[in-house]
Amino acid sequence: MVAFRLLAEMNPIISSGKRNMSDSVTFLDVGPLTELPEKKIRKTSVGDLFIAFTRIGSEVFAFQNECPHAGAPLDDGELEGCVITCSLHMWKFNIQTGAVVRGAAGTLKTFPTKIENGNVFIGTPAN
Repeated sequence: MVAFRLLAEMNPIISSGKRNMSDSVTFLDVGPLTELPEKKIRKTSVGDLFIAFTRIGSEVFAFQNECPHAGAPLDDGELEGCVITCSLHMWKFNIQTGAVVRGAAGTLKTFPTKIENGNVFIGTPAN
């Protein structure tokens, strides 16, 4: 089991090089990149926030671990490329952008990630 620790940062961050977030975040260390097999979904939680994460190539993507449609756990879903399929009703979401690919539910919440010194960090809202 990978040990978890929190690392608070108050600077704007970049999520997998894709977007800026100006709000403060707390980074959760989810362990070494070498222990995260490609396209295997792992999960963690911070308080009542449930997060799924996976590695695709050299990038790590983190997203809410609850389907926006019916709340089913997405870590039980099937991952094809950057699209996760919910096992409950087969709705699909892009884990990189949060966009709905199939279904009419709202967007999937995504979280910024970074890799430092070989460890994977997931950014969650600082409260």
